[in-house]
Amino acid sequence: MPNAALPNSFIDSLVKVLGRENVLTDPYDLDRYSGDALSPSRAFGAEESFERLADVVARPGSTEDVSAVLKLANETGAPVIPYGGGTGVMGAVVPAMGGIVLDLQRMNEILAINPTDMTAEVEAGVILEDLESALALQGLMPGHDPYSVPIATVAGTISTNGVGYRAGAHGPMGDQVVALEAVLADGRVMSTRAVPNQSSGPSLKH
Repeated sequence: MPNAALPNSFIDSLVKVLGRENVLTDPYDLDRYSGDALSPSRAFGAEESFERLADVVARPGSTEDVSAVLKLANETGAPVIPYGGGTGVMGAVVPAMGGIVLDLQRMNEILAINPTDMTAEVEAGVILEDLESALALQGLMPGHDPYSVPIATVAGTISTNGVGYRAGAHGPMGDQVVALEAVLADGRVMSTRAVPNQSSGPSLKH
């Protein structure tokens, strides 16, 4: 998609789906959502990417909201940049071509904790620190412990296959995922079966 601002009609469509309070277009909001912990001076040849701001920030509150936003984006070819806690250091949330920043922080519910299976079902925007506190009440803890625990989200750490201080014992975040519900680029929702991510026997990766 060319580096042109999204039309007002598209913004209006987002407002109909999410409500005015969850569609941000103020320049201050666009600026603070158009980057992560990577500074332009460390982008090594990609500094120009930081000059472009997002056209709009969409804040879905459910899987259905995410699906509706992605359907709209797919129809128009608008770029979509998922946003968790903004703690990444790779510039993954920089909207180099503008488009929609999809802020998932409203999806912050811990849906279930199963002490027997030692699993938790959570929404994408759950903060790691909140998950750790909830698990501690059950005598459990997550196997992922980066420096950004007070800010980073579960989906953000999964998307980057994040490595924290406990990775030596438990592996990166991707190794700890049992199942996913994901929204595809065209708005379709896909759910995977809950299965172990490796067969029985010792792990040869650690």
